[in-house]
Formats: sequence, structure tokens, C-alpha cells
Amino acid sequence: MDLNLDPSRLAAAFLGLLCGAGLYLALVNRVLSRLRDGVLKSSFLPLAMLVCVGGLAVFGYLAGFSTWSLVLAVLLGWMAAGELRYRRLHRELRSDPPVSRKGKAFSLLRPVTTQDFQVIQYSTDLSAWNGARLRVAHLSDFHLHAGSQLDYFSNVVKQVNAESPDLVFITGDFAADLHGIEMLPQVLQQLSSRLGKFAILGNHDYWTDPGRVSEVVSQAGFVMLGSSRPHIVQDGVRQLALSGCAAPWSGENCQQLDVPSNLPHLVLSHTADHIYRLSQSGAAAVFSGHYHAGQVQLPFFGPLIVPSVYGRLFHHGHFKVGRTHLFVSAGVGASHPPLRIYCPPDILIVDLLGSQEFPLIE
Repeated sequence: MDLNLDPSRLAAAFLGLLCGAGLYLALVNRVLSRLRDGVLKSSFLPLAMLVCVGGLAVFGYLAGFSTWSLVLAVLLGWMAAGELRYRRLHRELRSDPPVSRKGKAFSLLRPVTTQDFQVIQYSTDLSAWNGARLRVAHLSDFHLHAGSQLDYFSNVVKQVNAESPDLVFITGDFAADLHGIEMLPQVLQQLSSRLGKFAILGNHDYWTDPGRVSEVVSQAGFVMLGSSRPHIVQDGVRQLALSGCAAPWSGENCQQLDVPSNLPHLVLSHTADHIYRLSQSGAAAVFSGHYHAGQVQLPFFGPLIVPSVYGRLFHHGHFKVGRTHLFVSAGVGASHPPLRIYCPPDILIVDLLGSQEFPLIE
């Protein structure tokens, strides 16, 4: 059988494949990844890949280098322009880098990083906080399930306690199934902090059993935050306001509260997709998770899939939007599949510095 394939058609097919891959990733990031886990989502993902990647590759082969192939060239150029815009915005919004990072160093020879958790420390000035340093330990996305190894999570808790935090924040996705909920007390009860432990739910908590997760987390000594009213934390003569945002899964619109202007307002938001609205409302800092830093990253490139309306823009780290600091955790666990590639889990330690340093009042 003589396979006399036209090189120009193969080149056009490759162009279509690239366009299809870019279109598929954009669709997954901004739309499909927000679907609830289940048969619909597991069916939609491969179908969308077949339609986008396979369909445009076939279109390219049939079109060859003709007027129709210009459509693919324009689409690919539009995607390239979008990538350049993303990289420019990412640089502009990036804030201060970590002051320290503890954990295994990056190595191309060690792609699986599922349990190689890092402790990443930031230090930043906080507007309206007139006081001594306030240390926040920020964790997210435990995704506890029947196969989770409790020894790993115990080590995470020990490391958090060793940092002597003033506040502990957990920004949702405690459990991935009912077995995970039963494991929560063993993980959470050992966490300690000077001024309190605070949490919100994530999408997987709402998909599993939000009432039961809230009950177990509260019994472990956490205050469950919501958008209905702020929680005021008292530190000697100083105060700060805390609120939570678990939209869109909570059904709330996360309309931010009327917090006195002299109090710093810290918001726990499971996803950073609300950052522009929260910044406009005057939040001093926002703590988020949900993205897992992509969970799978390409060395020297970064993640391909991040479940956000902004794509990969806020996938991980410290950003500054207006006057608002945004801290996005890579999370502690992993989900679907429970595997991390070149993407270690982390604990964020954030030292919030006031404009005046004076001793704490015991």
C-alpha cells in the first residue's frame, strides 16, 4: 500500500493540532474544570479534546495550505498574543518573592512531587495594621480520601506548629469523599495558633457533605467564616476583621462587609477568581487555594491547566492587585488523579508587618 502523504497537508494538520490543543486548554481552564466531578465531567473532557484537537487537525489536513488554512494561522496568532499578554500581566501583578523556602530542591530527575511539601515564607507590609508582626500559616486543599496517608498530613501539621503561627487559615477542600471527612479530626485537632484557627469550605466539600465537613472542622477548634458578617480578632489593643468567600459553590455572592477603615480586612476565598471584586471592596489581603498550582507542571514553563476564569494568571504565589495582597497556595493534597508532577504541595507562612512595631500586650 502506497502512503503518499502530502507534506503541506501534514504541516497544516500540525497547525490545526496546535490550535486545537490551545483551544482545549482554554476551554478546560475557564469552563469544563468548573463542572462538578462525575460522569458528565469525565465524559465531557475527552469529548472536548477529540472535538478541539482532532477536529482542527483533520480540518487542517483537508484544507492544506489554502485560504482556509489562514483561519488556523489567525487562531494560532491570537493564542500566541494571549500567551504574551498573560506573561506580561503575570510579571506586573507579581509581588514580593518569598524570603525563604524550605523543602526539597527542584530536580528534573524527580518528577513526582506529590508529598514533597515545601514551606514558603513571605513578608509584607499590611495597610491599617499598627502593630507587631502577625504570622499567618495558610494551608489549602487537603483532599483527604480513603487512600490518604495520615503520616504525611501529620508531618504537615508538625511543620505548621513549628512555625509558631498567630493565625491558621485553611481555604477549603478538606475532603474528597466521606472517608476523608472521618479522617479530618486526626489531622486538624493538633494544629495550634495563638489567636485562632479559621476556615472556609471548597467546592469538593460542597460536593461531598458541606454540613458534615463544617461540623467536623468546627469541632476541631476552627471558626467557619462566611460573607454574612465579619469575625473580629482581638490582639491586645489591636483588631482585624476576617471574612470568608466560598462562591460560587456556596451560593453566596460574597458581597463584602462594611468593615471599619481603620481595621485591616483579611479574606479567605477558596478561589482567587474574586480578587478584583475583593480588591475594590477594600480587602487588605486575600488567601486562596483551589488551583493546586496546576498540579502538573512542565519544567521551566509552568502549569497548563488551572481552573480559573483568568487561566494561569494567578496560579500560585504572591500577587498585588491594587492595594490588595493575594496569596495563592499550591495546596497540601492532590486530586484527580492524586498525583503531582514537578509541582510540590506547600504551606505558606505569611508575616504581615504593621507600620508600627511595639510589644504585644499579654
